[in-house]
Amino acid sequence: MGNSAVVDVAGKVDVTGKVPAKSKFGYAFSGISFCFCQLIPTFLIYFATENLLLSVGAVSLMMMLVKVLDGVSDIVAGLIIDKTNTSKGKARPWMLRAAIPYAICMILMFSVPTTLGPTAKMLMLAVFYALTVSVFGTLIGVARLALISRMTDNKKERGILGVLGDGVACVCIGVGMAVALQIVAAVGWTMTFVLFAAIAAISAIICYALTRERTDELSEALDEEKKEQATTIKVFFKTLFTNKYALLLLIYILLQQMAGGSITAGGTYYFQHVYGDINGFSQMMTITVVCAVVALIVCPFLVKKLGTKKMFSLGCILSVICYLAMIFAGRQNLVMLLICLPLSQVFGQMFLMTQAGPMAAAVSDYSFKKTGVHAEGVISSVVNIGIKIGTAIATGLLGMIMSIGGYAEGAAVQSARAVNSIYVAYMIVPLILFAVLAVLYITTYKLETPAEQA
Repeated sequence: MGNSAVVDVAGKVDVTGKVPAKSKFGYAFSGISFCFCQLIPTFLIYFATENLLLSVGAVSLMMMLVKVLDGVSDIVAGLIIDKTNTSKGKARPWMLRAAIPYAICMILMFSVPTTLGPTAKMLMLAVFYALTVSVFGTLIGVARLALISRMTDNKKERGILGVLGDGVACVCIGVGMAVALQIVAAVGWTMTFVLFAAIAAISAIICYALTRERTDELSEALDEEKKEQATTIKVFFKTLFTNKYALLLLIYILLQQMAGGSITAGGTYYFQHVYGDINGFSQMMTITVVCAVVALIVCPFLVKKLGTKKMFSLGCILSVICYLAMIFAGRQNLVMLLICLPLSQVFGQMFLMTQAGPMAAAVSDYSFKKTGVHAEGVISSVVNIGIKIGTAIATGLLGMIMSIGGYAEGAAVQSARAVNSIYVAYMIVPLILFAVLAVLYITTYKLETPAEQA
């Protein structure tokens, strides 16, 4: 497919597929908005066990079930976006439509009264968690990924958009994890997430205001021609099971998010009970933010030089090295923790997730060449499903391992068995997952080669 015209916010057309600076700036805000979907599991499980005194096993099971069911909403969101036809585009309008309800449900989730009974607490958490991440967060997540292929078909520009959107998201996740507990200590859980929700909604609205979808006459004609096919559930499963790269993309993201979810969900528990000082968690996340900002500056140059496959492969390999270094250094080596954990976050999140959008766009192009169907929303929903289910499995696995280890909710001191279970969930599980991902990705992803694109 040739380059398509892109209309910038001033109404000027660029036939090279180059995305205007204002649109790139606007797209970066999509990462800020969506990052809270990835940040919430970290603090929801901690809020539920330490503030509401709910069982870690029950909470992690609830979160896992909501996230697995969330996969259905990703399919629906992808199909909705593919059948949307407005003067503002297909994906972009949903950034605006979902922004406010997304924020409201986020606030309500962290406003569950401590005076309620355990069943009522769990029910309220489940409902608002599902609405936040499975409905409105899903619409934002799928829309922002579909936007990459709707904004340009220039591969370098797609790579830059991926770095901007997901790179900014990684930085914001780091900032949120570094400051959230301090803000909670000052103003409480509800007011903390009033602030976060406002940031999420405003960011989605800014993304809508500044981005523009391409005006590609050929693409529009194809969209019209295939409209009926692109609005059925059959298209999703046909795409997933007849396009090997769609299925592989789902597996890559699942493994990455399972590893990343272990890191984020278990961080507070690890520093509080394994290392012995929860303040180390904030120190680690502060360093992570600094590393992520540096990586955000460097990544666009690395993407241009290395390309998607080398960038993703490098992230996997370096993540494995970081975990091996921490394991050999021992549990109480704070210096190694404060060096390797931030680097593993950068390599395992920044290097990998900044390439998810460009890979989804490449898989969408591959799908079109093989089937003649343009289904950016469906392909983007594959990534979102991987993110949601991957973090769900990670949260469930964390809860299961800690529950088996005898973790006592709200207890200041845990048994040696419970401490060991947290160590396994936080160190050993991510190491294994990153190693498996590295081998699988390097041996199976060949989409960038001329033979595969032909």
